[in-house]
Amino acid sequence: VDTNSANNPTPAQYALIGADIGTAATDADNLALLSDIVGAQNAAGVDTIVEINTLARIANAIQTTAAGGTAALSAADLTLIGLTGVTGDNLRAVLNVIDAQTDAGTSTDTLGKLQGIVDTAISAYQSALSAIQTAAQNNTATDTNPTAVQYADLGVSGVNAQNLGAIN
Repeated sequence: VDTNSANNPTPAQYALIGADIGTAATDADNLALLSDIVGAQNAAGVDTIVEINTLARIANAIQTTAAGGTAALSAADLTLIGLTGVTGDNLRAVLNVIDAQTDAGTSTDTLGKLQGIVDTAISAYQSALSAIQTAAQNNTATDTNPTAVQYADLGVSGVNAQNLGAIN
């Protein structure tokens, strides 16, 4: 684990070893995230070009998502880079919160910032899941409860004020 960011490789150094770091080669926020991810790995996690390319793909996909784009990311990808708590069940909710960030990179350019986002998303997910399960089990759903926000926190898209009553 590298705690000295002054030693982070440059895009040119990645290229010299044959690594393809994609947009991290030209985008400072992507490179910052990649550097943080690489620095958090043990030596066995970055001892092949394939591993470095995989980490770059994940860093770039996270930043693409933060910018409102679409990128393939799995719970395994996020776990690989050191994020905790992401599962297949809450992945959509986590990605939705990454997508909802106010900028295209600076709020997602470190693992610490990303873990905070993940923790917030998982907390909202768990709360929404509990509320929706309780309403279903107790047969207490109404036209407005559970709310569209709770469905969104659960990672469900397409629920809005117009169709909420029918869904509940």
